[in-house]
Amino acid sequence: MGAAILAAAVWTCSGSQEAPPEADRSLVPAGPVTRDAGTVDYDQALKRLTVAEAGTLDGYDRRAFRLYQDADGDGCDARKEALLAQAITVPQVREPGCELVGGVWVSPYDGVRLTDARDVQIDHVVALAEAWRSGANSWKKDRLVAYGSDLDGPGHLVAVSREANRAKSALDPAGWLPPDRTHLCRYLADWVGTKTRWGLTVDEREMRALEAVSGRASGECAGEPVWVG
Repeated sequence: MGAAILAAAVWTCSGSQEAPPEADRSLVPAGPVTRDAGTVDYDQALKRLTVAEAGTLDGYDRRAFRLYQDADGDGCDARKEALLAQAITVPQVREPGCELVGGVWVSPYDGVRLTDARDVQIDHVVALAEAWRSGANSWKKDRLVAYGSDLDGPGHLVAVSREANRAKSALDPAGWLPPDRTHLCRYLADWVGTKTRWGLTVDEREMRALEAVSGRASGECAGEPVWVG
């Protein structure tokens, strides 16, 4: 867990607590909001995608991704780390077990405000099943596990409402888009970034949906930064 978040989330041994500070708004919603050496514009990122027919779910088992890992061994697994990073008001952490107390989240997909970590779900922007159909079916075990708990990729794990997560399920952008239109470009940029970084393919319908907001069409998301690593 990052030092800044840890310092903001201490639960003292005596049980006393201080009011948690506001989170860094650059982390909310998940995903890059500024350009750096690892980003390209949305239109450029689309050119890096490989179009291929979607595969099947033969052999798919969600358990192969072993959700969620505690990669840095600090006691907080990837789910808890994502919740801490994306909170509008940072929760306190009760040790041992990284129990999150308090906190406020706003689901970027639908704008729902959540005040209990147990009510917040973590969405893989490119769902595990979608990743499997797009090339993850050929990955070795370690890569599947890394994908399931990846905290390095901005927008890979997103704190959302239960309703939005269920509605999205494992659909790609041809089948589902965030009802909150203000998050559309960020969502699609995170989708494209995830597929690019992990070498996952897109099918033709999916590509058409991604291109619909590019500079070749509406231009709505043409300049959105995409982190490609």
